[in-house]
Amino acid sequence: MKLELLISAVNANPESLIRKMRVATDAVLINQCGREESAEVKVDGGCVRVFSFAEKGVGKSRNRAIDVAQGDIELFADDDIVYEDGYEKRVLAERYGMFGAFWDVFGGGHDMESRWFPRKEFFKDHPEYWMLVDGKRWEGPHSNFCETNPDFAEAYAKSVEDKIRNL
Repeated sequence: MKLELLISAVNANPESLIRKMRVATDAVLINQCGREESAEVKVDGGCVRVFSFAEKGVGKSRNRAIDVAQGDIELFADDDIVYEDGYEKRVLAERYGMFGAFWDVFGGGHDMESRWFPRKEFFKDHPEYWMLVDGKRWEGPHSNFCETNPDFAEAYAKSVEDKIRNL
């Protein structure tokens, strides 16, 4: 499983920003800087692909990052974040627990179901994506997913990706 950061920046010095953020995984850096170019910067845990564009706007920047993303798990990162050692392992561990990475990035709680994985779209065909309570699939309010179902993780991620692309 490969984690990739998606970083948006304005008029950044890529090498300096990567060092400041302590990036230690693959990443995409979209630099809104008034010129069009691309480069790669090697880091201990991978490679940062840098794409510079003249256009500005965080939405445009993030959409460009999504378009070139290659990771299995993509994590939006603001340019003022400083990562701790071992962040990749913690994010990947959370990915299969309570969806901590998605929770932080996309919003959690009841929003997980109402916005990113609506019951009305999935429950009829995939009740196994909701937890078991007394031998029955959860049909109550709120997002009580069966997060140990390996197919759920993939379906949830695809639903989030589809909805983000259509924002």
